[in-house]
Amino acid sequence: MALKGIYVPLVTPFRHGEVDYESHDRLVDYLLQYDLGGLMMFGTTGEFLALSDSEMHQLVERTLPRISDRLLLYLAVSGGSSLAVENAIRAFEKYSVDGYLVGSPYYIKPTQEGVILHYKQVAKASKRNMLIYNIPFRSAINISNETAFALSEVPNIEGIKDVCGDLEQSFELLTRRPQGFTVLAGQDPHLFSTLAYGADGGIVASAHLAPEKFIELDQVMRDGDLNRGRALWSNLQPLISALYQEPSPIGIKYALSKLKIIESPECRLPLTPITKKNAALIDSALKFSGNVRSALKS
Repeated sequence: MALKGIYVPLVTPFRHGEVDYESHDRLVDYLLQYDLGGLMMFGTTGEFLALSDSEMHQLVERTLPRISDRLLLYLAVSGGSSLAVENAIRAFEKYSVDGYLVGSPYYIKPTQEGVILHYKQVAKASKRNMLIYNIPFRSAINISNETAFALSEVPNIEGIKDVCGDLEQSFELLTRRPQGFTVLAGQDPHLFSTLAYGADGGIVASAHLAPEKFIELDQVMRDGDLNRGRALWSNLQPLISALYQEPSPIGIKYALSKLKIIESPECRLPLTPITKKNAALIDSALKFSGNVRSALKS
């Protein structure tokens, strides 16, 4: 199954310190209106390190009946121990999810050979498809392109979410990748550039807001309409920039709550409430991107 299109890595709404399941349901229902590739849960945007196992399982149990095969659902699983990641995947296997987004082992800083062995081990925990998640500025290890290419030979490793932060590495990955190996952009500010170089789509946190515009951008870039793509990007880029003035998902949650899709912008510590300065930047960006505001009102 080749993954293509725009995928939204869901925020986890909180209210008064607890998971706000009603806001989560409302957010999922809102996103179901659009022709997204799918949803990803428990990634960086979902504050997975702040969630208990029980909360994660309750969220999956609420989400699957709502999407009812209308969208793909992948679960992000990360950890510093290969065994811990393997066990977490096995615990999710009772659900009919479509696959897993597996982060590189964080904090430990293994060698590239260690990364290869890590993914080979955790891939045995499920027959479902898996995506590599390369995010070195959070995990402290960069998965080299050679390592990604080696892992492409594992039958159920279908591709990579690329958040390497190095456009030269990303472009080489796209140029040299094996046939059938999916590359999804994972760094919102680099989305236009990586789509221009042939990425299959993106896992885009900013696409919580006006997802139809991100879907259109992906499609016109796939069609080779660079002028239309550039026009769309010029409208979306100020919003993306405003959303990332503070660590994700602070800005995205603020925007979603401002537009009444979720009840509260609350994050769990150590993430803090958005500053007044950055809230004003997002307000201004929402007004600039009139298509965003009109879409959210519909």
